[in-house]
Amino acid sequence: MRIPILTFGAIASIIAINSVFADTIVTSRQYVDTTRQATIPAAGTNASTPGTTVVTYTGTAGQIGERGIFNPATDFNFQNNTIAPGHEGDLLDAGSIFPNLVQMDDMVQQIQLNMPDFDDLPTKTVTHRTCTRWIDGQSHTDANCLLWNLVDETVYGAQCNVDADCAGYIGNCSCVNHMCDCVIISQ
Repeated sequence: MRIPILTFGAIASIIAINSVFADTIVTSRQYVDTTRQATIPAAGTNASTPGTTVVTYTGTAGQIGERGIFNPATDFNFQNNTIAPGHEGDLLDAGSIFPNLVQMDDMVQQIQLNMPDFDDLPTKTVTHRTCTRWIDGQSHTDANCLLWNLVDETVYGAQCNVDADCAGYIGNCSCVNHMCDCVIISQ
């Protein structure tokens, strides 16, 4: 009696297992890799055909992001010096940006070479005078000064042709030998 019960259990198990796997096909890894999933190539094998975007990580597992690669020729408006809308967050490509940086550096160096150095500017000796003693009981004005301290100082002078050319400088200035000669008065 026990054998028919065991036989019935084995047959029921086989039928149940076959019904579960009826629509399921067992596949090999080679089959999936070659026919169902595009193989990601090894590094450097696709460098000759770079794309226009880069895959990035996100804060959510299983999701990826994407960022564009900035192209100065198409993504920048040179007429009003603005980045084209939608390209503000693009990444820079060294091959397209580096030549522009080199050109800009050359321009900056050329400007620096053409700028006068401070030691090339004309200098002038000016007299700085300070009152050190006034008439007792009188207000501290130039008219009431008893003792002046005069100190010569070298300053970068401005070239001039007439006294009016020196009008914007501090002190009493006049044009002497095409240089602004100023006397600075302090109390």
